[in-house]
Amino acid sequence: MLLAMSVAFIMPVSAALAEKAVGHITGTFTDTVHIFGLDRKPLGQINASDIINQPLLGKDPKTGLYEVQTKAGLVLVKPGAVQTDIKEEAPPVTPCLVMNAGSLDTAAGSSNNLTSNCTSR
Repeated sequence: MLLAMSVAFIMPVSAALAEKAVGHITGTFTDTVHIFGLDRKPLGQINASDIINQPLLGKDPKTGLYEVQTKAGLVLVKPGAVQTDIKEEAPPVTPCLVMNAGSLDTAAGSSNNLTSNCTSR
């Protein structure tokens, strides 16, 4: 098992945290994934098979790293290193039906892509 990490630095996670999962790790792009501790320091690598199907608990607010519960405890991984089943959030609802261009150059047929107003619902 290629598990080059110090278990002493991985914080065990209770079953209650697992229930708060926002998704799961569905795949990786390599055979091993670099992992980080909760202190954001590198811990080494973990086998892809040890992280696939594990609960994803959220994102670290400072780094954007995914918080993943593994059998050994909670670790952080780079979002670009794993595939997940997280659905993207929908864009915020606005009262606008149509957003008009802020500055429209009709002669050139272009806009600065800034909106000046909108047609309300």
